[in-house]
Amino acid sequence: MGSGVIRNLGTATLNDVTNNGAFIANNASVTTLGGTINSTGSILISSTGSFTDLFINGAVTLTGNSTLTLQNAARVRGTGTLFNGGAEAETFTIRR
Repeated sequence: MGSGVIRNLGTATLNDVTNNGAFIANNASVTTLGGTINSTGSILISSTGSFTDLFINGAVTLTGNSTLTLQNAARVRGTGTLFNGGAEAETFTIRR
């Protein structure tokens, strides 16, 4: 993925991708993460009232000094295990 903005309005799968821009999962969408997500941009799961799903397919590793934000986290539901990985001194922030 490039340096622009990509919006998920329905269903999207990100599997072994590099993200240099912004990925936004809109309200009531379904997003599945798989493999290694290398992101120097940002990932926003944006629930504004309806349930918004984030599924983790297997063990997913997050790298790239980026941020995964769960907006209105009480309405974000999902399953799976995330690993905050990457090189030493590299972080991936998960916030709500």
